[in-house]
Amino acid sequence: MDFKNAKLPSLKPLKNSFVADGVENDLRNLFIDLFEKMMASTAFDANVLGNGQLGSMDLIRKLVNVDGLALIDGINEETATRYLYKAWKSRRKNGRGFHFL
Repeated sequence: MDFKNAKLPSLKPLKNSFVADGVENDLRNLFIDLFEKMMASTAFDANVLGNGQLGSMDLIRKLVNVDGLALIDGINEETATRYLYKAWKSRRKNGRGFHFL
């Protein structure tokens, strides 16, 4: 994830659930492993769609493209991109936005 303190969703309730036998335990562990390897990052991005600037850079790129904006790709542009996208999205709600540019 792009933020240092961002955590992918985990299936703690399922990990801590009761299992009746070894087959159920194996199925539970298989599902947890598949979720962590294949779906956790997508679930994280889905949880922050309302505030897209909190998601991964791939999500921000998709949202910026949907809004019709163009960004210059740079190695150290992540923080600026997040801030500018947040300002762009808030421009209609509170009267602030890109006037500082």
